[in-house]
Amino acid sequence: WYGARSGTGILDGWLVHDTDTAEVPGVEVARVPLIMTDPDATADMVRSALDLMGTLL
Repeated sequence: WYGARSGTGILDGWLVHDTDTAEVPGVEVARVPLIMTDPDATADMVRSALDLMGTLL
């Protein structure tokens, strides 16, 4: 399930914590702060997800 949608998985993109080193073959991985400590941090994370989505369209 955690593979690329181009294979047998369901992912096109994946946000991981900025200190993580995870890689998924065929999936665009973006390293960003994921801790939603306040509204601004949450908005930054959402923007990162939208930016990643924009690169995949």
